[in-house]
Amino acid sequence: MIDFGNFYSLIAKNHLSHWLETLPTQIANWQREQQHGLFKQWSNAVEFLPEIKPYRLDLLHSVTAESEEPLSAGQIKRIETLMRNLMPWRKGPFSLYGVNIDTEWRSDWSSGSLAFSANGIAFCPIFLI
Repeated sequence: MIDFGNFYSLIAKNHLSHWLETLPTQIANWQREQQHGLFKQWSNAVEFLPEIKPYRLDLLHSVTAESEEPLSAGQIKRIETLMRNLMPWRKGPFSLYGVNIDTEWRSDWSSGSLAFSANGIAFCPIFLI
C-alpha cells in the first residue's frame, strides 16, 4: 500500500490544498480495489528506483527530471531496467535522469506546435529506451 501522507502534507501548503477535500477518499478507494492486475509489479518497480532529488524538474512540456551531478552508469542502468517494468508508456515525452523514454504518443506534438529538427522526426509507436 502506498503512503500518501507526505504528499498530502506538501499540497496542504500550496494552491493544491483544495484537492484534500476529495483526493484522500478517492485514493483510498483506488487502493482498496487495486484496479489493475499489474499494480503489484509496477509498485515494486517504483519502490526500487533510486531516491534522487531532482535539481531540475519540468512538468510543463514533458516529464523531465535531472540531477545536479551526473549519475553513475549503474544508477542509469537501474533506472532503465526498472522503467521497463512500467511499460507500456503511452503518453510522453519522459526523460528521467538521462533515461529517455519514447512513447506511443507525444503530448508535446499537438497540431500547430510540431517542430522539426535538422535531422527530421522519426515516429515509432513502440517503447524504446
